[in-house]
Amino acid sequence: MRRSRTFRRTGTGLAVAAALAMMGMPVAQGAEEAAKEGGNWAGTDDFSFQLSGYARAWASFNLEDQPELSAVGKDSAGKLSMLRGSVLLDADAKTGPVKWKVIGRLDREYKTNYLEDLEDLRATNGTAGGKSITENYNNGDIREFWAEIPIGDRITVKAGKQQLVWGESDFFQAMDLVHGYDYSWRLFFEGENEEWRKPLIMVSTKIRIPEAKGMIAAFVRPGWDRCEDIGNTYDIRGGRWFFQPYRGFDLTQVTDKNCDHKDGDMDDVTGGIRWSGEAYGLNYSIAYLTTFAADPVASSSFRPHQGVPVTGGVFDLIHPKIDVLGATVSGYSETLDAVISAEVAFTKDQPYNVGTGAFNPGNAANPGIGLNGIKKKDTLRTMIRIDK
Repeated sequence: MRRSRTFRRTGTGLAVAAALAMMGMPVAQGAEEAAKEGGNWAGTDDFSFQLSGYARAWASFNLEDQPELSAVGKDSAGKLSMLRGSVLLDADAKTGPVKWKVIGRLDREYKTNYLEDLEDLRATNGTAGGKSITENYNNGDIREFWAEIPIGDRITVKAGKQQLVWGESDFFQAMDLVHGYDYSWRLFFEGENEEWRKPLIMVSTKIRIPEAKGMIAAFVRPGWDRCEDIGNTYDIRGGRWFFQPYRGFDLTQVTDKNCDHKDGDMDDVTGGIRWSGEAYGLNYSIAYLTTFAADPVASSSFRPHQGVPVTGGVFDLIHPKIDVLGATVSGYSETLDAVISAEVAFTKDQPYNVGTGAFNPGNAANPGIGLNGIKKKDTLRTMIRIDK
């Protein structure tokens, strides 16, 4: 979960947090100290309001030379590869029985000399002239904006831009496929999935059934999201987290993300239903959802998927729709003094690319690097985790 604190003197609290972040001190601790100046919820019985947030800074350095730059005679070991800052504000309100939430976040990166070198490398490989590498990292967005309304004692309905977490996975997502993730500026994260998950506009509901020690959860996504909200996002402009040996290669010069493809149209309605409960001292869930494949696949000009013309030059990135049926179970083990969690998910028609070897447009039988079409295969994913 995101570590945030509530403080009444909002401006002072964020200023303290920003200063601590710049000095490399734990921001969560600074916000907690600032929280002592004020209370939690402020307001009357009919209206209450709470504001929390953070200011964070990140920095990273290369520990060794990167091969793409070494090939053109440039050193990169010891260079600053990332200098990043983020500010987030999280507002909660209650107007009678209705709960409201708005979360906004601003991300900015300084273009380090290392990123400058990678951007200059584009001219060497023929992909110069695109947007700046930092365009893949900078962002300003209303991440969540929703209202939750109770209907009786058992039902709540939430409408707006929100996040849903279905599953037990933290790193390898088996059932947690309602949303895509933003891996553009950092490929491996240390928890806090709600920071990297991409919220969607949905209507969701929870129906509590205490007689069966369980709850029904369901959602409908009407298809009002932006293209960038669909599926996982990667650093494809040639930045520090592009896959070797393609750093310094701007893939956007030869591809587009196509969210209007008939096999993955962002305007299509998606949704799911989930039952979760308790039995024999265990927590369990069973869920079904139709959603978009998290990782994109390439519909190439050599083998256009379902015959749809390619608009991005060499290939289009698409997120075909998939159907997923899964189950989770978790419980405490006295023997291990730990919580054991397991998850299994069956995906119908998971899309994969076909084609191996280097890019070779002259070989019509196999142009290489996955550009020889898309194949769908039924896939079973399993996970087991022990939290000590």
